[in-house]
Amino acid sequence: MHINLKNRAIKQIEEEKDWYEKAFGPKQNMMNIRVIFKPQVNDALKKGKCDLYAILKFKMFPEMEGEFNKVDFPASAKFLIDGEDKGGSYEYETEIDYPYGTYELEVMYETKGKPEEELELKPLPE
Repeated sequence: MHINLKNRAIKQIEEEKDWYEKAFGPKQNMMNIRVIFKPQVNDALKKGKCDLYAILKFKMFPEMEGEFNKVDFPASAKFLIDGEDKGGSYEYETEIDYPYGTYELEVMYETKGKPEEELELKPLPE
């Protein structure tokens, strides 16, 4: 058996740094929710004419409450999902980091660029 120990004098690569943060640092006891949406039908969504939002309903596991402040991780939150043109069709993707718990996620859309106070989010078409 061969074991390599980490030489602390050598700067960590990004992958190692991320692993250490998840194992021992600020990302410890955090889940990563990754949302990827590739529209197949709706032309407005496929052409990037809409903003997509992830609506998160969250309940932290009780054992995490001593480690994380509930104010920092609200039970209900809205996240804009970034869209990118992938050669004629948009793809939407975002990542959300929250402490371990239960969650429900709903993806909704609105016309691109509407101010926050004017949003009337609609569910995605079937």
